[in-house]
Amino acid sequence: MAQSATTFTHSFTSRKRIRKNFGTMLSATSLPNLIEVQKNSYEQFLQMYVPIKDRKGTGLHAVFKSVFPIGDFTGASLLEFVRYTFEAPKYDTEECRQRGMTYGLHRSMDNAGAVVGPLLAVYLLSIQMPIRDIFLWAIIPGVIAVGLALCLKEPPREDVTSSSTKFTWTLEGMPAEFKRYIFAVGLFALSNSSDMFLLLRARELGVPQEQIPLLWACISLITTIFGTPLSALSDRYSRRKFIALAWTAYAFIYCAMSYQGLTVGWLFGVFALYGLFKAATEGVEKAFVADLAPKGLTGTAFGWFNLCSGIMLLPASLIFGWLYESSSPTVAFLFSGLCSGLAVLLLVFWVKPKEL
Repeated sequence: MAQSATTFTHSFTSRKRIRKNFGTMLSATSLPNLIEVQKNSYEQFLQMYVPIKDRKGTGLHAVFKSVFPIGDFTGASLLEFVRYTFEAPKYDTEECRQRGMTYGLHRSMDNAGAVVGPLLAVYLLSIQMPIRDIFLWAIIPGVIAVGLALCLKEPPREDVTSSSTKFTWTLEGMPAEFKRYIFAVGLFALSNSSDMFLLLRARELGVPQEQIPLLWACISLITTIFGTPLSALSDRYSRRKFIALAWTAYAFIYCAMSYQGLTVGWLFGVFALYGLFKAATEGVEKAFVADLAPKGLTGTAFGWFNLCSGIMLLPASLIFGWLYESSSPTVAFLFSGLCSGLAVLLLVFWVKPKEL
C-alpha cells in the first residue's frame, strides 16, 4: 500500500506533463546563423568571388551551361555561352545608410558660414568700417577655401566607357523617375524666388532694419543645427515623402507670409519654420538625386538637377517681383504657395521609384 501511495502522488494531469529524456548528448547543438548560411549558399550559387577560369560547373554557371548554345531554326547562327561577370555595386551598405546625413552635413557646414558672415558684418558696420573694406576682407576666407580645396585628393574612380560619359541634352540613359523628379524640382523652383523678398516682407511687416541681418543669421543657424539630423532621418524613411512634407511646409510658409495682419512675433515663428524647411531639403534633395542616378551618370544627374533648379530661379524672382509690385505682396506669395503645392502633388503621385 505504501508503494501504491508513492506511485499515485501526482495527479493524472501532472503525470501526463512529465517528460523523460532518452538522449545521449549532454548539451544541445547550438543554433547556426541562418542568415549566414543563406548568404554563403547564395555566394556559392553565383561564384561571384571565384576567378572565371576556376569556376565549377555548379550553380549559375551550370544554369548557363544547360541553356546554351542556342541556335536558330535554320542553323545559320549559334549563340554560345562564354562567361558571366559582375559589376561592382554602385554604393556600399554604409554609403546607402548615411547618404542623406552626408549631404546634410555638407549643407550644414555651408550654412555655418552664413551664420558667422552676417554677424561679423553687423559687428564691422557697428564700428563704422566702410563697406568697401568689408568686401576686401571677405576675400581672405575665400582664398583659404580655394587653397584647402586644392589640397584635397579625389579617390580613384572606376573606369567607365565613353558612351556612358557622353553628354546629351535629351537625358539619355536617365530613368523615367529621375526625369519626373527633375520636372517636379523645376516647378518647385518656380515658386522658390529670392529670399530677399522674405526679408523685404519682414521689413514691411514691422521688423526694424537693423534686425534684418540678425533675422537671416537666425535662419542660417537653425539650418546649420538641424540640417544634419533631419537629413539623416531620410536615410531611415522614404526620401520622396520627406521632401514632399518639407515642400508642403514651404507652401504653408508662403501662404502665411501673404497675410497682411501677421504680427512680428508670428513672423519670427514663420522664419524659424523656414529655417527648418531649408534644413530638411537642402541635403535630402541631393541625396534623392544620388538615389535615382544610374551608375556612371551621377555627375550628369547632379548637373541636370542644378541646371533645372538654378535656371528657374531667374523667372521665379522676375514673376514674383512683378506680382509684388503690380498687384500686391499677397498675390505674389500666394502664387509661390500654389506652385509649390502643385510640385508636391507631382512628387507624391507622379514620382514613384520602385526601389526607394
